[in-house]
Amino acid sequence: EVEAYLRALGVEAALDPSNETLDYARNRVRREAMPALRQVNARAAEHLAAFAERQAEDEAVIAALADAWLGEHTLAEAPGAVGLDRLALRRLPAAVAARVVRLTATRLGLTLDAVHVRAVRRAAEESSGTADLPLARTESVGKILWLRERPPTSGRTGNGPRR
Repeated sequence: EVEAYLRALGVEAALDPSNETLDYARNRVRREAMPALRQVNARAAEHLAAFAERQAEDEAVIAALADAWLGEHTLAEAPGAVGLDRLALRRLPAAVAARVVRLTATRLGLTLDAVHVRAVRRAAEESSGTADLPLARTESVGKILWLRERPPTSGRTGNGPRR
């Protein structure tokens, strides 16, 4: 379809040779997964696009709720540390709480995987809960859940992403 459209406009298509190999996941999805899904449901692509649109809308709401929550419930900030209202965090719906934890980590320059987000949320469940994370530590101290950056170890060069 795209190539026909370009021809109608008199524009020559630029072809990327990397699109010809199945070495890349995007090509395997395009050439193998999508045709298999279309065999199950001819409108699979349409349904996936509609799902993605709804998901993007939900994502925007969750992000806004988490951002607003952080504005109201960040109890303390210091270089390399953020303290959140632990009790209020526990009352949040899971998706919003997870986003709050991720946004807090982002403030510290960290990226947390799902398993680490769950560990932080578990630490919030107890007044003295803790969790050791890559490059960070979280601990509950009474009403405050602290997320603290760990000082770099001597083996870390500082080059590359922080996780």
